Amino acid sequence: MNDVFSLIPNSLDERLSIDLNIERNDSPLLFSGPHSSGKLYKAIEISRKLTCDIAGNFIFFPYRNMLLYLKSAKNVFEQYPSEPTLFSLRNSLISYYSSVCLDNDEGISNSHLYHQILNLDLSKNDINSSVEEIYSEISSYKFTQGLVMSDVDKISEFSSKFTVNNSYRIVIIEAVELLNQSVSNAMLKTLEEGFDKTLFILLSTAPQQIMKTILSRVKRYNFPPVSNEIKQKYFSIFSNKKNNETSDINFYLKKMADKKIEKIAVLANDYLRYILDKKKDTDIINRINDIFQKDFIEDMSQKEKFELFLKQLSHSLEKLFTAHPHFYLKTTQLMKKINKANLMVNTYNENPVQAIELISM
Repeated sequence: MNDVFSLIPNSLDERLSIDLNIERNDSPLLFSGPHSSGKLYKAIEISRKLTCDIAGNFIFFPYRNMLLYLKSAKNVFEQYPSEPTLFSLRNSLISYYSSVCLDNDEGISNSHLYHQILNLDLSKNDINSSVEEIYSEISSYKFTQGLVMSDVDKISEFSSKFTVNNSYRIVIIEAVELLNQSVSNAMLKTLEEGFDKTLFILLSTAPQQIMKTILSRVKRYNFPPVSNEIKQKYFSIFSNKKNNETSDINFYLKKMADKKIEKIAVLANDYLRYILDKKKDTDIINRINDIFQKDFIEDMSQKEKFELFLKQLSHSLEKLFTAHPHFYLKTTQLMKKINKANLMVNTYNENPVQAIELISM
């Protein structure tokens, strides 16, 4: 399995690998940590490995809206096709598949769809049509958010099934802290029963709210927030930069001592808030127009001012993405508009103010 985009620290990754290879005692695992810290990605990776990628051998009970999650990943991949965005899309498809396969035995139990997902290849010319075909089929199956009492019986039945090739069955449950008392008690009995070759992976953002008797029966792994380095690496995909090209944003930030340059940076931040909040600000375009007047930083050309404005706008957008990764659909849409504005000015010599104004439309 080639994970081109690792979300978690190497130390945690190594600890998990060692524990799963050495102990393998089927003790339930608890992945706790903030949103977007790689818990589900890692659970899917472990599930694929232990089930030998056999379709239907692991099931997922999500709390999030899986269809929205899948649509966002698909949108990002279509706009910015790359190995990391394909990795994200593939994981979203696998997550969706594993969340519906238990309740849709007719059709989806056929392994062809699962293997189509695994075989998505960026080098193939027909990858976009393959993605669309898979998405159309898989999204036709309904999923249920959250774990309910009837699901616990399904889990017991699933865990009792015979597996081939000495593979495992995996049960992933999201937002365990939000289970009601009755479902928590039922899950506790299921965990205590213990099924041969079945591993439970529980995901939580608030482990302190989980029933204490469940906590006493799990092996816990704490997932820290994703590092800024990894977030910036992922974000760089959206800014159409080559791998060997380094951002010179730091160069511009060092020049902030100049109050007029600082004004450009502040204005770029204000403009982003104007776009996101959708508030009427009749003065914002006039303020942007002012910085492109000849008497405003005379030793900088219009293109240099424009470049600085866009770099600060991109930098602010990057900070938004790193703080709120679930905004990546909006983020990618804005980055696409920023790239288009840059092309308009630097390739077609369009008016910088008009190009900037189009970003908000």
